[in-house]
Amino acid sequence: MYKINQIFIFNIYFLFFVILINNSQQFDEEINEKSLRHLSNRRFKRDFMLAVGNSSDPLPTCFRQCNKEWRQDFEREFAMNVSDFYDFPFHPKVLDYVSFLAYCRLADRQTQCFIERCNDQNADRVFSPSNFLCTFKRQHFLRARPCLEASEPIGFLRCDRSCQPSSTDIEGADKQQRHTELGKVFFETELDAYEKELNKLCSFQKCFAKCHEEIVEQICTPSQATIATELMQTYLKWHSADLLDWHLLTGNERILPQSCALLIQLEQKERQQKSLKLKDLDEINDPILMAMMAAA
Repeated sequence: MYKINQIFIFNIYFLFFVILINNSQQFDEEINEKSLRHLSNRRFKRDFMLAVGNSSDPLPTCFRQCNKEWRQDFEREFAMNVSDFYDFPFHPKVLDYVSFLAYCRLADRQTQCFIERCNDQNADRVFSPSNFLCTFKRQHFLRARPCLEASEPIGFLRCDRSCQPSSTDIEGADKQQRHTELGKVFFETELDAYEKELNKLCSFQKCFAKCHEEIVEQICTPSQATIATELMQTYLKWHSADLLDWHLLTGNERILPQSCALLIQLEQKERQQKSLKLKDLDEINDPILMAMMAAA
C-alpha cells in the first residue's frame, strides 16, 4: 500500500511538473528542434533548393513546375515581381496581416503540389521560410509582427545595405545577379553554385540578425523587442540545423560554407551554455523548483 501511495504521489508530482514546464515556455513550440532535425534530413526546401538528379530527371522537374506555378500565383496575388520579394528578413508583404494570410495560403498550395505531384510526403514538415512562419512558429510570428512591422523600414534601409556583399566580394557571373531567383532548383551537378549561394545567404542572415536586434531594441518596447529577436534567432537556429543535417548525412560536411558553420557554432555555444545552467540544478531535489529555474 505504501508503494502504491508513493507511485500515486509521484505521478501527481510529475504531472504538475509537466504542466508547469508547458505553461512556463515563453513561446509556442508546435514542432520542437529534435523533431525538426529528424524531419529536415530529407530535403532542402527554402527560397532555393537542391534536388537529387539532373535537369532531365522527373523529381527536379516537378519541383521546378510547382515553384513556377507558385511564382505566377504570387505575382497575380500581390501585383509585384517575385524577384522583389525576400523571405529573410521578413518582407513588408508578410508583415501586413491580410497579406500574411494570403502568403500562407499560396505557400500551402505550393506545399500540396510538392506532396501530391512530386510525392514529397515531408514537404509540410521540413524547414522552409513559409513552413516556419505559417505553421511551426505562426503564433510567435503574429506576436512579433507589430514590432517587426514598426522596425522594418529602418531595418531594411540600414541592415540590408550594410549586410549585402560588396561588388568586390562578388565574382564572375554573380555580378550580374545579386540574388538567386526565388524558388530556383539546383541540380546535383550544380552543387558548387548551390554552396556559394548558401555561403552568401548565411553571411547575410548572421549580419542582418545582429543589425536588426539593435534596431528593434531602440524602436520597440523591451518585451516586444525580445519577442522579435527570439523569432529571428529561432529562425537562424532551425535553418542552421537543417543545413548541418544535410551536409552530414550526405558526407558533404567538408564543403559546408564557413559562414553557415559559424551560424551552427553560435547555436551550439548557446546550447552548451544552457546545458551548463541545467547541470547546476542537479543538486536540487525539488522537481518543481527545478522546472521553474530551468524555464527562467
